[in-house]
Amino acid sequence: MEKPNKGYYGVKVIAVMALLMLPMSLIMNTFSIFYTPVVQEFDIPLAAMGLNLTLTMLGSAFGAPFITTPLSRKVKLRWMLSGVLVIEALCFVARALTHSIYIFYVTSVLISLPMGLLCNVSIPMIANAWYPKKPGTAIGIMASTQGLGGMLFSAIGGFIIQNSGWRVCCWVWAAVALVAAPLAAIVIRNDPSEVGQIAPGSDTLEVKAVDPDTLPGMTRNHALRSEERR
Repeated sequence: MEKPNKGYYGVKVIAVMALLMLPMSLIMNTFSIFYTPVVQEFDIPLAAMGLNLTLTMLGSAFGAPFITTPLSRKVKLRWMLSGVLVIEALCFVARALTHSIYIFYVTSVLISLPMGLLCNVSIPMIANAWYPKKPGTAIGIMASTQGLGGMLFSAIGGFIIQNSGWRVCCWVWAAVALVAAPLAAIVIRNDPSEVGQIAPGSDTLEVKAVDPDTLPGMTRNHALRSEERR
């Protein structure tokens, strides 16, 4: 195995994970821009729209320990990430096409899988595997773009909704998630061993054969010979 150097692959993994937090920010951080147009078009109470956030949070809370975490032990993280990003894209497509709030409820549960995997499972897994000595720094870098994405896409989404409607915005969100899916599949790796590297600070100690005659103290054969002379 080659030791980590300036070409350490973990830099790419952390950078791509930070980028993947941008489509993740579309799930929760930009949801508020859909409240007014959807409530008005569907003619529903505001509380009925707010239930979507509750379903997403509950799905993420229960999905991470019972679904995504067990799956992450059997399926490579890159395939899981690309898969859930496709699910996110399909959920936005379903919302763009629907005229029922109940489709929003179903997609809110399904879309919690990407959120749970990206935030609660993959970030700590990657941080500890690629940067075991500084996982906190790696987590901070990856998670920081979620807030930035929320600010950026809220402004973009507000402009799209004002000029083209909320359904067009859903189509744009679906495209963003779909573009990110192959990026996850191509770049993300579970740990350095998959690319023939080792994480900084996790070098294995070499075990060398030692000549027993060089060790301090008395050898077994010497002890037996001494006993026979007595």
